[in-house]
Amino acid sequence: LSVQAFQLRPLPRYRGTMTRFAVVLAVMLATLAVVGAQDQPSQQAPAVDNDEKDVKNSDGAAAPSKESKPSKEELAKKALAEAEAKQKDAVESAHQAMSKLEEYVAHLYAGAKATNVVDAIQQGAGQTVQSEMQDAKKALHGHLSALSKAKAGNSLDDLEDKALKATESLRQISRRQAREMREIVSQMLRDKKSEARDLSRQGRSAASVALKAAHALETAQRHAGVHESVYERKYGDAEDTLERMEDHAQDLGDRADDKIEAFFSKVAQEVERRSDSVDDEATHRAKGLRHEVAQAREKAEAAVAAAKRADQAAHAKQAHEKAEQPKSDDRAAPAQKDGDKKDADSASTSSGASDPSTVADSVDLASTESAAAAFPMVAFCAFCSLVAVAGLVRRFSPRSVRDAAPLLG
Repeated sequence: LSVQAFQLRPLPRYRGTMTRFAVVLAVMLATLAVVGAQDQPSQQAPAVDNDEKDVKNSDGAAAPSKESKPSKEELAKKALAEAEAKQKDAVESAHQAMSKLEEYVAHLYAGAKATNVVDAIQQGAGQTVQSEMQDAKKALHGHLSALSKAKAGNSLDDLEDKALKATESLRQISRRQAREMREIVSQMLRDKKSEARDLSRQGRSAASVALKAAHALETAQRHAGVHESVYERKYGDAEDTLERMEDHAQDLGDRADDKIEAFFSKVAQEVERRSDSVDDEATHRAKGLRHEVAQAREKAEAAVAAAKRADQAAHAKQAHEKAEQPKSDDRAAPAQKDGDKKDADSASTSSGASDPSTVADSVDLASTESAAAAFPMVAFCAFCSLVAVAGLVRRFSPRSVRDAAPLLG
């Protein structure tokens, strides 16, 4: 617009129209003045920069050129390229996570046998208590040996109690092995379920990240000027694909959980059977060990009793020997006296043989001693005769006595 253009037009004849036209013209002139004032500094600035550049070049110094800011279109294209790269990486990561999850579920316990797993569990539980079992067996054998070789001064009750405690310790260790087997099964089940849940969670998370990247790509495409139908269609396809992927990851996680439950149900049954067998075997072995302890106690008691009897016999023998020693001394003394007497008689005999009067006296003494020895017997016979006569007198009447008087003379 210019002032000359407005001057060529014929002016209206009405006063009101003239006033409005003047106002419009004034506003347009003011606008043109403001626009010209804003363009003038921008036109002068390159001139000043060129002058400064010429001055620096004249001095021999190279002045760097000022970088121009990228435009919105360039920024939008750069953001679009970054969004496309991120979305591509996210989708690739999601596909990798899903492939890993699918492979895990497909090969989960394929061809595995529950008995093989139980064998490994039982072996691991046995290794857990192996050291304690060896120590307990060693202690039990020591207590049994001490009990069977006990002496009279040892307390059999204490030794037997220690052996029985060692027996019970062995039983408890075996029962702990059975509990350890059950705990290993439970821990394996928890770990396997956790592993499956982690893989399923990784798949869902990767799909979610890819969906967010697709949404960011849609925004970048819109800012870059891509047609609405194009970026909406691409985002819709990505959304459908990634949501199905996320649901599939959840389904695979549930399928893995079902497989794990089914397999470990068989493992748990076999472990329960074997742990019960371990408990029963421990109880039976403890019963046999208690019988061994009882036998060792009986053996110890028999040995102690035999030792006591031997000790008593030794003491009795010593006492008997001590008691017999005075008697032998007493028997030795009379024998010595008889020997002395015989010696004296032999001496008197030899002397009597040389003296006849002495021999005669000896004969008289012997006859006197014989008469003295026979007198009591004669007296006893006379007494018995008197008693018999007295009995006869009492039995018969006086008349009979008178008749019998001439006979008695």
